[in-house]
Amino acid sequence: MKFISSVVLLLLLVSCVNKTKNVDDSKAEAQEKQYLDTLPNSEIKKQIIFGDDTLRISEKVFNRYQKYFNEINQHYIQNPETAHIILSGGCLTGYEDLSYEFTSEVGEDVYYLLYSHFLKQNNGDEEYKEERENLIKIFQNINTIYGYLNYGGTYFGHQKDRIYGKTEYAIYLYHKNKNDYEKKYTIDKQKKLYTDRLRQLVLDEEKYDYYTLSEEKIERRKKIMNFINQLDILIINFFYLRQAEEFEHSNYITILI
Repeated sequence: MKFISSVVLLLLLVSCVNKTKNVDDSKAEAQEKQYLDTLPNSEIKKQIIFGDDTLRISEKVFNRYQKYFNEINQHYIQNPETAHIILSGGCLTGYEDLSYEFTSEVGEDVYYLLYSHFLKQNNGDEEYKEERENLIKIFQNINTIYGYLNYGGTYFGHQKDRIYGKTEYAIYLYHKNKNDYEKKYTIDKQKKLYTDRLRQLVLDEEKYDYYTLSEEKIERRKKIMNFINQLDILIINFFYLRQAEEFEHSNYITILI
């Protein structure tokens, strides 16, 4: 039954993605420009703080997204990736205006931030404040490590915003399945295997990097190793370890190929 459900969901998502291909590109670009640059001065705007950044968004879009969020998650919380595909693919009627808002790369960043904002209200802001802050640091460190290994790129810049949505979904899973993450044994050996693998990855990638001078390699290696050392400090329980592994494998493993 689980396999059949997965197939049905896959067919639904493929259908939605195919719909997206029919969107007029020029119209989507115009929507992005209007959203980013030319919001009327008279329009009421919402401000939401994420770390050191502030998201400014029209109240109309904010309220429309809140309605979508409540509808799509009325039975159970969708993960942010699936919820975005459903929205951008036009799978849920009545939200075509939002699909234009959040189809572009920048629009998708904003989508993840809004997803985080509303799911945080569901999870509880103060109750999981420590777990949330630590998990954001863990995800950001992993993103930075792979950013260095790939010599930067827009992918890693977009991830900085999307990490908030992915973090909040992880907090939701922790809230719903806390007992699954409570382990009586120590995670020290598992964590060592994880961080040692990252260190070995850095050394292996560096060995076949023929475009960087030796001094630059040494300096870059020091920076990356420092971020791995920070992971070693931040990952203090099974929940953080499991989320670090899942976040890395679902977002970065294939980009080095």
